[in-house]
Amino acid sequence: MLAAVAAGCGLRFRPSPDAIAWRRGAAGERRTARLLAALECQGWAVLHDLALPGSQANLDHLVIGPGGVFVIDSKQYRGRLQLDPSGRLRHGRYPLAPVLCAVSFEADQAAQVLI
Repeated sequence: MLAAVAAGCGLRFRPSPDAIAWRRGAAGERRTARLLAALECQGWAVLHDLALPGSQANLDHLVIGPGGVFVIDSKQYRGRLQLDPSGRLRHGRYPLAPVLCAVSFEADQAAQVLI
C-alpha cells in the first residue's frame, strides 16, 4: 500500500518541462554568481536578478566597476556554441540571434536606468 502511494505521488508531482528548465537555468545563474563574487574584493559591485521597470525581463547579473558596466546573461547550454559560415552564433542547429537581441534589449534598458 505504501509503495503504491509513493509511486502515485511520484507520478503526480513530476515537475513539468518548464519547471525543469527553470531549475537548470537557476543553477546556471547561481554558478555564474559564484564566479562573479571574486570581483567584489577588487572594487566591483555585483548585483543579481534585477527587474527591469516596465518589462517582464530581468538582468541576471549587473557588474559595475573600474572597467565599466556589464550586463551578463547566464545560460546553461550543453555542447558547444559555434559560428555558422555567415558569422552568426548557434547552439547546435538553433540560432542564438533571438537570445542576443534579448540581452541587447536588457542592456539598453539598464543603460536608461543608470543614466
